[in-house]
Amino acid sequence: MNDFERLIAFLKIAQDNMAILHRHLTSREGWFSGHEKLGEWYEKIGAQLDDLAELGLMSGRVEPTLKDAVELYSDKIINAYNRNYDETMNAAADIMRDIAKMMISISEGPPDIIKRLQNDGYKWNKIANYMIARATNSIKAADYEGDDE
Repeated sequence: MNDFERLIAFLKIAQDNMAILHRHLTSREGWFSGHEKLGEWYEKIGAQLDDLAELGLMSGRVEPTLKDAVELYSDKIINAYNRNYDETMNAAADIMRDIAKMMISISEGPPDIIKRLQNDGYKWNKIANYMIARATNSIKAADYEGDDE
């Protein structure tokens, strides 16, 4: 399995993990905004998964099954239990950083796909490193410059 196929497998795990975080956010503080953002993020992961898997199939790659994904990333599967806001957002940031790291590390393939993966990886890192850090008071709002994508 190549790096692109491993990314597809990981996105399957990441989408489920983000959905678990979405459903198990219990904190009153930040619940509405956090719950909504987590929903947006797992939908975004799902859309990227669908799009990238289809691009892979068009270029002759094999889509990993869910079984493949679990075998590869069993250590990344999170447990379904209620979490407070900060724990939830930090877990979401870890998922995003893992996605970003994988996207940015892919160097084989069509240049337009590589560029797209690098851009998407940058965006996931941006959310994890600034928006979530700001939401959990890990950084001051003044330390963050940019849009809230």
